[in-house]
Amino acid sequence: MEARLGQAAPTDPTDPNIAIREVILWSVISGAVMGLARTLVYRRLALNARKQRSLAQGTRPK
Repeated sequence: MEARLGQAAPTDPTDPNIAIREVILWSVISGAVMGLARTLVYRRLALNARKQRSLAQGTRPK
């Protein structure tokens, strides 16, 4: 992500030399990326659980 934005993420968000806009931007971007990753993992786990249940019941998964 740093390569695309052309700068490193702030290491200390309380540093007065870092603009509040930059801190907020990095917070929003990192939060969105983590939320998306978590959602994708949960969806994959749910799909695997459905497949396991279907195999245990002898039916085909949807």
